[in-house]
Amino acid sequence: MIRLVGGLVLNEDGTKLVPGDLLVDASGARPANGSAEGEALDCSGCWVVPGFVDMRCHLREPGEEHKEDIQSGLRAAARGGFTAVCALPGTTPVHDVRAVTEQMLARASGGPARLWPIGAITKGLRGKELAELADMLDAGAVAFSDDRYPIADRGLLRRAMEYARSFDALIALHCCDPSLDMGHAVHEGVFSVELGLRASPASAETVAVDAACELALVTGARVHLSHLSAARSVESLRRAKARGARLSADVSPHHLRYTDANLVGFSPMYKVLPPLRAEADRQALLEGINDRTIDAIATDHAPHAPLDKDCEFSAAEAGVIGLELALPTLMPLIDAGELQAAAALHALSNGPSRVLDQRDGFSRGDVTVVDPKADWVVDKLASKSQNSPLYGESVVGAARFTLAYGSLQYRAGDRP
Repeated sequence: MIRLVGGLVLNEDGTKLVPGDLLVDASGARPANGSAEGEALDCSGCWVVPGFVDMRCHLREPGEEHKEDIQSGLRAAARGGFTAVCALPGTTPVHDVRAVTEQMLARASGGPARLWPIGAITKGLRGKELAELADMLDAGAVAFSDDRYPIADRGLLRRAMEYARSFDALIALHCCDPSLDMGHAVHEGVFSVELGLRASPASAETVAVDAACELALVTGARVHLSHLSAARSVESLRRAKARGARLSADVSPHHLRYTDANLVGFSPMYKVLPPLRAEADRQALLEGINDRTIDAIATDHAPHAPLDKDCEFSAAEAGVIGLELALPTLMPLIDAGELQAAAALHALSNGPSRVLDQRDGFSRGDVTVVDPKADWVVDKLASKSQNSPLYGESVVGAARFTLAYGSLQYRAGDRP
């Protein structure tokens, strides 16, 4: 039994932080009501929140363990306040069969955070033939995605939704029209012209979002739109939800904080997929979190080896790490009043839990204690990779304690 005392607790509907103490064990978290039971952890000055859940995370195992492996990823998750992470299927071999689901869960055993695997929608992520979704679901997959690969065949996408609907599984989509995008991880706008970079228009995303929204309405399937980046995508999501579509969506911390203006200087650390877009897009994403049109904040944690980023911009891999850096990425936005604290905390915790049809964090005994004033230098990370624009910087915002399964898994000051 652990007693969390002196903090501000996120209320049940995730709208405000209120003073309170909690008792936490394997059966869940509940109000302490003056109880003196258990080890007391001082949460003064902190926010006490249902455990963070990352809906979109690349853990690289099996196949690229030099970048990250499941256990290093789970340690990074716990240090960042995440009590559960959804591992994407872009592994080697691809997570498109039951055996890989079982292997991933076995590798996660005993880790400080929960692993919720996401299986592939199509075999080999090739967008040609449906994988055995029901078999992976039975083995422990929580959702299905083709990772960073769009499913261009709309007929196949509809069949995937109809198949998933038969067992009420979640289909998560990287929305992109490849004929418009052409693989360019730079937003088409003023800065792409100024820098002379080949670019991808926002319409590459919004056209695909519109199609996904329509198919969600037609099929009645549970459909999730991953890492939205464009203002019109948020508008389409808002309209489709109002029409009754079973839609949800997430946005990454880096799309909430940065824009294509950060590309000046050609740092590959700002090369991400989808690309950082214009300030108007960033503002629309912030509004989407604040008014709960967007359900979740997902890190899109993408660890890379040094040489993948230490090269010219055009040759660099897209993506940044995020498990340990979500809070320091978001805190300046909260401090500036752009991002509502309660809305952000809900989008990191019970928002994604509900999208995934999982029990809320407190009922699982998963709790994150956030110190919004903690200042630290980004180094000596638990992740095997360092690809982030924040690496080496002084930042504010960190997890003071992370509890999963009702037990303390991380305490501020612990080192990997």
